Amino acid sequence: MSTVELLARAKDAIDAGETSLRAAAEDLALAGTLGMSQRAIGDAVGKSAAWVNRLLKWRESGYRTVTPFGAQSKASRRRASRVQSTKHHRGASAPPRAGTLALRPEHIRSKLVRALGMLGSEYAGERAAAAVAVERLRTMLGRQWEALIVAMPPANGL
Repeated sequence: MSTVELLARAKDAIDAGETSLRAAAEDLALAGTLGMSQRAIGDAVGKSAAWVNRLLKWRESGYRTVTPFGAQSKASRRRASRVQSTKHHRGASAPPRAGTLALRPEHIRSKLVRALGMLGSEYAGERAAAAVAVERLRTMLGRQWEALIVAMPPANGL
């Protein structure tokens, strides 16, 4: 069987869904033994090289897990399928989805002040998350740090 035929069969198996991933893994592994790189295989089946690598690692493990992408990804796909998607129902006047709200600058400033306060946390994870949030908020404001940091007059007695 040629690599083109193998990849076409693998692509069909991938498109058929999770139940056919073992067949796809076998075809992709065979294409790899015929000299194709994971990147080329990924391009041929419409997936990333990382995705192909994960599938091949799953095969090498003897299919120890139910899915190559872990139980968490399977559970999250199940939850997503139960929730009605608003993706197809959004019109021009629909409100933005959670996490993408267009905040007014005064709200962004308020969030920025709170995030800056978290930089003093005793927990490294909180400090790291606060630093990421601060940079994201600065970007939302569209300003450089020099424009955000205002010089303060010296305090009395200093």
